[in-house]
Amino acid sequence: MTSLFSVSRWIATVLAAVLLANTSAYAEDLRVDIDKTFVDEGSGVGFVPSVGEFVRDKVFRFGSDNDVGATYEDPDGGTFATIYVTRVGTPDPYLWFHRVLGMITKREGFSALMEPGVQPELFDAPGFDRPSGIRVTYAVRGSKLRSSGLALMAYGDRLVKIRVSSPEHDRVALEEVMNRFIAGFALPAPTGNEPLAYMVGKCGDRLEYASDATQLEPTGALGLAAALLAMNETATDPNGARIPTKVQYCFDSLTDRGHAIYRPDSSKTGYLLSYNDAGSAVIVGSGGNTVLAQLSAQKSDFAYGVSHQSPDRTQIFAPFGTLPSPEAAIDAVANSRVIASTDRDKDITMTSEVD
Repeated sequence: MTSLFSVSRWIATVLAAVLLANTSAYAEDLRVDIDKTFVDEGSGVGFVPSVGEFVRDKVFRFGSDNDVGATYEDPDGGTFATIYVTRVGTPDPYLWFHRVLGMITKREGFSALMEPGVQPELFDAPGFDRPSGIRVTYAVRGSKLRSSGLALMAYGDRLVKIRVSSPEHDRVALEEVMNRFIAGFALPAPTGNEPLAYMVGKCGDRLEYASDATQLEPTGALGLAAALLAMNETATDPNGARIPTKVQYCFDSLTDRGHAIYRPDSSKTGYLLSYNDAGSAVIVGSGGNTVLAQLSAQKSDFAYGVSHQSPDRTQIFAPFGTLPSPEAAIDAVANSRVIASTDRDKDITMTSEVD
């Protein structure tokens, strides 16, 4: 038992380091009483001291106050699990599941082995009466692990990501372990705006970019419009009740640097560029008055907006006159001035003088 547990601790340490390197520049362990549930005030998620066969090892923040996670271990079997909770601008669990799983399958030394017939599946996340989460378990090769699993769920603007891995369980047994682990948490009530369930598929064509796209000088109207674009408004029915988000993303391609391009509703006028697996993205597009509508297939009169979403806020940059390539959009975010920003509480800050 001691030998297996030591192997588990080593694997958990290496895997956590790899994942955290992709999600943040630092991680900070929180001081939590060993026998008490830690409730994250922002998300409402309760990190219980134990769940099923798992015992909590630590609670930590990574990246910002909007990112919190916890690691759990089975001291008798060597299986370990991690739960991550992060606040994002595009809380679509199906999009981010596709992105995370794609990165996992390409990671050296930790290759997922998808057996014939094994595919991700939709499931009813705790608190929902409809399919609302997505999960998969798979065999692992090139590692001391035997199997691993991934699940993603959305609660409001929070993404909940679960990773469970084991040196002893096969894929089928691990699926049952992961399901018990998910069911054991105190998760917040659904808001009603969580996306309808779907599977991200390949787009029917490739997006075409303007080779000569250049940024425009922002005006006051453009700056305000861009700021409003970053505020993902709550969708409601005629009676004011919240309704699920219906936008469905398709996967367009990977850039030469490994960034993933997704298009909402097969849009030809916008895209989401994911450069990590933690919900951060560059949003490019035209149309509508929200981030998701900004990427709608219906082209509007104003220019192609560019914004950068992180767990804390969305930053807005000068728009382009034509649809920029991913490289041009990234360069704009890296090197041009911020026009305005909005935090996750929708407070707008104008950070640049515009006419």
